[in-house]
Formats: sequence, C-alpha cells, structure tokens
Amino acid sequence: MGFERTFAWLDKARRLCRDYEVLPENHEGAVYVVMIRLMLHRLIDNRRR
Repeated sequence: MGFERTFAWLDKARRLCRDYEVLPENHEGAVYVVMIRLMLHRLIDNRRR
C-alpha cells in the first residue's frame, strides 16, 4: 500500500512523467529531488498547524 502512494506522488511530478533523462543516474537524481521536495512541503505544512 505504501508503494502505491509513493508511485502516485512520483507520477505527479512533471519531470518524471516523461523519460527526459538519458542516463539512469540522472533519473535517480530526479527521483531524489522530487521526494525531497515532497518531504519539505509536508514539513512546512506541519509547522503551520
């Protein structure tokens, strides 16, 4: 169940919707950036409450 949510969050990222990256390492880096961005947004939303 947790994996389905993670894939749904990653699917929302525009950069990951298409295969722009040629090297797998670049794509892996893009996944890390998207997940960090998601975590930061959640932390900021949590502090506001």
